[in-house]
Amino acid sequence: NSIISSILRKGENISDSSLIDNINEYLKNGGNCIVNNNFDDSNHCVLIYENFLNDHDVILNSFESFFNEEYSRDLREELKSSLDINIIKKEIEKYKDFSEYDKINHFHGKHISKYNGETDYKKILNSNQIKILESNEILNKIINKFYKDND
Repeated sequence: NSIISSILRKGENISDSSLIDNINEYLKNGGNCIVNNNFDDSNHCVLIYENFLNDHDVILNSFESFFNEEYSRDLREELKSSLDINIIKKEIEKYKDFSEYDKINHFHGKHISKYNGETDYKKILNSNQIKILESNEILNKIINKFYKDND
C-alpha cells in the first residue's frame, strides 16, 4: 500500500513499470533496512498504517510500549485531534504537489490520495501487478511479516 501511495503522490499512473520503479524506491529507502536488521521486533517499532488509520491509540500505545513511556491523556487527545485525516486534508490543500510541504510536520501535497487512507493493493492492482509484488523476494518477506494478519 505504501508503494501505491508513492506512485499516486508523484501523480503517476499505476502501471507495471511504475510499480517496479516504486518497489525499488521503497526497498532503497527503508525496506531493505527492515529486512537486513534481523527482523527482530525489539530493535524497531513498526506501525502499519492500515491498523492506525482510524485509531491513533494504536500509534500511541505502540510508542508507549516501545519507548517504555507513558503519555498523559491530554497529550494523547491533542495528538489524536491534530492527526485526524480531515484536519490533515485541510492543511495540505495549499500544496499543489509532493514537492511542496510543511517543513515542520512534513505533510505535503498529495499526502492523502484519492483513496482517503483506504488504499488496498489487492483491490487496486490487477493480477499481473500483484504477481510483480509477490515475485520480489525482499518485498515478499516484508508483506509476510507485517501484513499477513491484515488480509
